[in-house]
Amino acid sequence: MKPKKIIIIGWQPLSRRSQTFACQIQAPLYLIHFFKFKFPLIAPIKYIFQALKTFWVLQRERPDFVIVENPPVFLPLIAFVYTRISGTHFIIDSATGAFLDPKWKWFNFLFKFLARKAFLNIATNDELCNMLKRWGARSFVLEDCIPDFPPTQSIKLKDGFSVTVINTFSFDEPIEEILLAAQRLQNVNFYITGNTIYAKKDILKNPPPNVTFTGYMDEPRPYFSLLRAADAIMVLCTVDNTLCAGMYEAVSVGKPLIASDWGVIRRFFNKGTVHVRNTSEDIIKGIMRLKNNTSRLEEEMAMLQKEARDNWRQKFSILLQMLEGV
Repeated sequence: MKPKKIIIIGWQPLSRRSQTFACQIQAPLYLIHFFKFKFPLIAPIKYIFQALKTFWVLQRERPDFVIVENPPVFLPLIAFVYTRISGTHFIIDSATGAFLDPKWKWFNFLFKFLARKAFLNIATNDELCNMLKRWGARSFVLEDCIPDFPPTQSIKLKDGFSVTVINTFSFDEPIEEILLAAQRLQNVNFYITGNTIYAKKDILKNPPPNVTFTGYMDEPRPYFSLLRAADAIMVLCTVDNTLCAGMYEAVSVGKPLIASDWGVIRRFFNKGTVHVRNTSEDIIKGIMRLKNNTSRLEEEMAMLQKEARDNWRQKFSILLQMLEGV
C-alpha cells in the first residue's frame, strides 16, 4: 500500500505541538503567518493572505491528509473546502482555546459543522474529546508530547530560591495573584516570561524587587536556559480543561511544577507537581510546600517525564495506524 502523504498547517509563527507531529512522521510543516501576532484589529486582513497562501500550499503539496491547527477556525474551513474539491481528508487539531476562549465561542456553530465533516478531531484531554463526541464528531485524545530541548549554556540567577513563571499575559492567567504572592515572599525570586506589550500597564508599574519581567525571548536557547536554571516552574491557568504548553516544558527540563488545581491537570501532571488554587494565599502555600520537598518532586518529575513520553508514543502510533488504514 502506498504511504499516505500528510502535511501539517498552522496559522501562527511558532507551534511546538505541530513541530513535534511533523518531526515524528517526517511530514512537511507550514506555519503560515502574516503581519503582527495577536493583533485582533488586523486579523481579517491577515486571514485573507493566510487563506490564499494555504490554498497555494495545498495545491502544490496535494496531500492525502492535511492536519490543521484550531484556532483560528477559519484554517479548518479552508481545509474543508480544499478536501471537498480534491477528494482528500482533513484532520482538526484543536487547542483548548478553540472550545473555551470567549472570542472563539462566537464561531462555535462553524467549529461544530467542521468537526463533523473532518476525518478526525484531535483534542488534548478526555473532557474536550467527549464534547466533540456530543457534537457527533469523530475524536481522538492526544496530549502534547514532552519536548526535547537542545543543550544550552547555564545562566546565573539571583541568589536564593527562584521560580520561573511561564506566562503570556493572557486573559486566563492570574498574574495579579502571582504578584501579590511575590510581595509576601521576598526571599523567593520570580522570573515572569511573556511579551510585556500584552500586559496591563498597572501590572508593570513598581513590581516587587524580587520580580523580573524577562520579556519575550526571540531566541529560544536563553528561554530554555532560564527554565533549567530555576528551582521550580509555575504555570497557572484560570480556565478548566486546559493543559498549558509550559507545563510540558517543566516536565522536559525535569523541574518541579506549580500548576493550577484543575482535574484534568491533576490527572496528567500527577507527579512532581504541587497543585494550587489561583489565589495568592494558595500560591504562597504551594511554593513553601515545593521548597520543603524539592528533591522528592524532582525524582517524581523524572518518572513523569518517562511515563508521559512512552504513553505519547503509544497513542501517536495508534493515530498513524488510523490514517494508514484509510
